[in-house]
Amino acid sequence: MRKINVLLFAFILFSFLLICSKTYASQISKPDRSEIIEEVSTVTGLTTDIVSLVLSENPKLLDDIGDSVFTVKIINLFAEAKDVEAFEDLYEYSLDKVLTKSLPPQMTFFLTAVRAYKTSLEMVRDYMVIPAFDEKMYSRYFETRLEQIKQGDMSLEAKQYAFSAATIDKSSGSLFPDRGYYVVKNKMFEDIIKAKGYNPKLIGTDEKLGLHLWKQIDEFWMNRMEARLNHELIKKGRKEIINSVWKNSSKQINAIKVAASKIQEIKEVKEKHKEDIEKKQNSMESYNSEQKDEKLRKLQNIFEAQFSKDGKLTYSKPWQYDEKNKCYTFSYCYKGSLGDTWCWDDVCVTQGQAQDILKRGSWK
Repeated sequence: MRKINVLLFAFILFSFLLICSKTYASQISKPDRSEIIEEVSTVTGLTTDIVSLVLSENPKLLDDIGDSVFTVKIINLFAEAKDVEAFEDLYEYSLDKVLTKSLPPQMTFFLTAVRAYKTSLEMVRDYMVIPAFDEKMYSRYFETRLEQIKQGDMSLEAKQYAFSAATIDKSSGSLFPDRGYYVVKNKMFEDIIKAKGYNPKLIGTDEKLGLHLWKQIDEFWMNRMEARLNHELIKKGRKEIINSVWKNSSKQINAIKVAASKIQEIKEVKEKHKEDIEKKQNSMESYNSEQKDEKLRKLQNIFEAQFSKDGKLTYSKPWQYDEKNKCYTFSYCYKGSLGDTWCWDDVCVTQGQAQDILKRGSWK
């Protein structure tokens, strides 16, 4: 299973660098900081706030893990492509600078093969409209290559053998060249000769040049089918491939988790300290409130005891503590036994005055 995963990794690198569309090229850019934070948060289960703090304190870690996020982004773009035909032009970005950091070292040789193929593919595509796939031929190629991949055979000879098997029609019970392929191949051969301005009669006498052109066409179809095969395997194995990328980045992931754990501990200590302070403040506020209420009751009792002897008190505003003006306030009317009456609105007894009244035990 591990060997197959490694091979699938190779397919990503091989196929994506072979064929990539203008549409996807516009989407392929290194992930920004927010993308990296979001992806790492998903992988680690940490909050985006914690990940952001960790990466802010570790710039190198941000760069290293950013390469893995970029690799995952590329894998997703490739896997989500509609089909191989969705890729119109070769993608010129040097992906190996990023991908080789996430892939096993033995996969780097694929980059050399890709660069060589890019040149040969461009030579063919410049001179013709690319024909559609022959599904029967591709099906034969797929079956042969899949068996080779399961056995771990990634050699050029294996791919050439699969191509030979694909261009043989076994449906009649005999081994005959696939007629449909050779019709297409001959048409492509003629198109190249015409586009390059070669004399067909001279090509017929120049065996070396003719064989070279036939070989170019075969290589185009072989690599085209290989790209489609890779694309289909990536679609099916995307989850395992991405998991392998993160496994290769386990050192960075663990470093992020360790740093996050320390930040979380500090955060919890601060929150506990803040909570303790708030509790003390609430307790103090509650105590102060009780003290104010007690003072208010005593002041009211002293006031009423003194002014209710010879008359009657009525309140238009009850006793209360005015936080804004920092005083005990109330509004009242007094009606004496002789019929004398007076009213006073918004009486304001300051803290200092209240202390004096309580100390004396009388209002005046």
